[in-house]
Amino acid sequence: MKFELGQANAASVIFVVLGVIIGIVGVILVLINFDEATEIGINNSSNADAVTDVASITSQEECEETGATWVITGKIAGQCERPADDAGKVCDQDRDCLRTCVITSLDDKSGQCTEFSSYGCFKYLDDARQPQSICMD
Repeated sequence: MKFELGQANAASVIFVVLGVIIGIVGVILVLINFDEATEIGINNSSNADAVTDVASITSQEECEETGATWVITGKIAGQCERPADDAGKVCDQDRDCLRTCVITSLDDKSGQCTEFSSYGCFKYLDDARQPQSICMD
């Protein structure tokens, strides 16, 4: 088959238009996913700010004076934290929570968001909704 210059340009235009359409659809999908993430508590900046506003405090006494809780984070260390607003909420993956989506068994398909950071050995659902087991000091 013989293409003339006009046919080749028409094919190029079609590919460019398809590329633009695919790009627009991609942007729309990203925006939809961001909105859904916000609805389930991810990127909840007001609570995230409340959780991290005491992160720079290094003494238990100063921490407790702010009304926050001193959390033991390992064998000898600790850190100041405020309880997460989503503590106790049912979760299907780690990113559903401000902290961790913990489970009691590696067979669990849903868990609960933790109130404070998790340390020691525990089981959780990762961001791919897969059960994991980890030990952290």
